[in-house]
Amino acid sequence: MATVRKRNGKWQAQVRRVGHPGRARSFATKPEAQRWIRDVEAELDAAEAYRRQLARMGARPSISRTACCDDNAPMGSFFHTLKVELVHRRRWATRDDARRDLFADIEGSYNRQRIHSALGYLTPGQAERTAT
Repeated sequence: MATVRKRNGKWQAQVRRVGHPGRARSFATKPEAQRWIRDVEAELDAAEAYRRQLARMGARPSISRTACCDDNAPMGSFFHTLKVELVHRRRWATRDDARRDLFADIEGSYNRQRIHSALGYLTPGQAERTAT
């Protein structure tokens, strides 16, 4: 449900949906408030379509709820390292060149030679040898 009304000389826009926290904001003009409502509703519709698609696929989103910052931390750390050590250091002529180099870096260096904190600061090969 969306509402726009004038209050204390400003236009108040508010959007409420079941299962979502309400959003509200003040604007100087009514058209600005209406534009904001359309944007928020489009955002909520897209989020709902995304959730439905995940449910159809039997998947779940990686971020479980607001303020759950550690859910995606390992992947964030991985991509940061990849960008700093490889991506920002060069340019590729084609996507295939980039894909080939990224694969070689991940498989050749990151997965085999790099120490991992989750493995007690051992390389995957060392961790595998000590486990057997």
